[in-house]
Amino acid sequence: MFKCHAQPVAKEEYPLFAHRDDPDTSFDAAKTLVASGELTKQETEVWNWGRKFQTTAGITPKELASKLQSKHYGNYHAVYHKIQRRLSGLEQKSKVERFLVGDKQLVRNKSGVWRFI
Repeated sequence: MFKCHAQPVAKEEYPLFAHRDDPDTSFDAAKTLVASGELTKQETEVWNWGRKFQTTAGITPKELASKLQSKHYGNYHAVYHKIQRRLSGLEQKSKVERFLVGDKQLVRNKSGVWRFI
């Protein structure tokens, strides 16, 4: 078994934006996101994308990001992470739901399937 003998890294050596290093900045960023209306804008954007591109079999965040990448919405990874970050909020607002088979979420290509309502 591999054992790591690295010395602990001083707190100051982490990047300032790291959540572990300074969670207050993460909370400040979240407050700014909500107060500026950017959160609502991003959720609406993701919801509109999902409604436009989903099929009757639902859509995964990976599939949606692939479709958007070809439509010049940005690089695949940035779009994918934007979609992933907004799904839980949209689910709480009943705008998306997990595509269930029995009591488990359907998975395609290692990604959960969602239905945009």
